[in-house]
Amino acid sequence: MQGFFNSARAKEPQKQPTDANQIIRSVKFLIENQSGIQAVEVVEESGENLPLAVLDAEQIKQVLLNPAINARHAMANGGRLVFRTFQKDGNLLIETEDTAGGIDEATKAKIFDPFFSTKEKSLGLGFIGDL
Repeated sequence: MQGFFNSARAKEPQKQPTDANQIIRSVKFLIENQSGIQAVEVVEESGENLPLAVLDAEQIKQVLLNPAINARHAMANGGRLVFRTFQKDGNLLIETEDTAGGIDEATKAKIFDPFFSTKEKSLGLGFIGDL
């Protein structure tokens, strides 16, 4: 158990100049392998001529994977999941959109509580074991 907690600790970000479009391609690839089974269409809308962003690509992938996996689970009968990159007001943005229907107010109030989950067989630890 101690090994789990050691691996769960926040690590120092490994920031490097990164192509945001490559990040969403990676996440899309991971999600698509499971989403096809559920008839979830995964779409990549990549912005053109975007600047490189200095960030930790693995941390950003994790941030995108968690809600994407949740959306995929919520669209058991099919739907659409979009990953989008673009530039606005000099800022590089990564955005996701899905047709899952959103989060009810009672759940919204708890989503940042440690170990909270709406799934019966989940520890509420985000990505771990959910893919």
